[in-house]
Amino acid sequence: MIKVLFFILPFFGFAHNWGNWYPVKMHYDQKNYLKALEELKKYPLDSPSYFFNLGILNYHLGNLGKSRAYLEKASSLKPHHSEIKKNLSQIQSQWKLKYSELDAVSKREEILLEKLKSLSLGNIFGLLNLVSLILGIKIYAQNRNFFHTWKKPWVFLFLFSLLGLGFDSLINQWVSPPAFLLQNQVVRSGPSEDHPKLNSLAEGMKVRYLKQSNSWVQVRYSQQDVGWIPALTLLKL
Repeated sequence: MIKVLFFILPFFGFAHNWGNWYPVKMHYDQKNYLKALEELKKYPLDSPSYFFNLGILNYHLGNLGKSRAYLEKASSLKPHHSEIKKNLSQIQSQWKLKYSELDAVSKREEILLEKLKSLSLGNIFGLLNLVSLILGIKIYAQNRNFFHTWKKPWVFLFLFSLLGLGFDSLINQWVSPPAFLLQNQVVRSGPSEDHPKLNSLAEGMKVRYLKQSNSWVQVRYSQQDVGWIPALTLLKL
C-alpha cells in the first residue's frame, strides 16, 4: 500500500498543524489527486515530506516516472527512512524495469562512492572532530602546556577526523550529481533546440548532472554518452 508521508510521520511537523497544506489533505482524502497536487505545488518546500508527497500524488495519477523522480529526491534528503525506501522500491517494481535499466548511467566507482556517502560519513567525522577538539581544549586547560597537550592520543583522533572530512569532501568532487527527468525528453548535442538530436530519454530516468549553460544542462545519460537537455525538465538531487 502506497502511503502519504505527512499523514503518518508527525516528526516532520505537519501532522498536527497542516497550515497551508490543509487543502492538500482534504483533496487527498476525497481522492481528488490532481487537485491535491495543484494545491501542494502552491507551497513548495525543500523537505523530504514535500517531495515524498509529490511522488505519491503522481503515483496515484499514473505518472510513475515523475513519482520515481520525486521519491528519489525525498530519499536523498532523508537517506535512511524506511517508509520512503519501501514506497520507492514498490514504484520501481511496478515500473517493470531491471535494476540495470533503472540506473544505466552510473559507473561502478560512482555507485561505490555514493554508498559511502549515504553512510553520512561527513556527519560522523564532523562529530569525531568536535569531540577530539573538546578533549584537546580540556587537556590544555588542565596543564596549560601546549607541547604536552599535543602528545596526547586526542591528536590522532583529531587528525583522523580531518582526513575523513577531506575524503567526504572529495567524494562530492569525484561524483557527478545524479538527476532525474520529470518528463520525456530529447537529448541534443548542444544547449539549444537548433542542435541535432542524439537520443530520447523517458520520464523518470536517471542521468548525471555535468554543467549548466543558461537554460540547458549537460548530462551524461549512459556510462559514455553526453548530451544537453532543458534544465526545467530535470530534478537534481
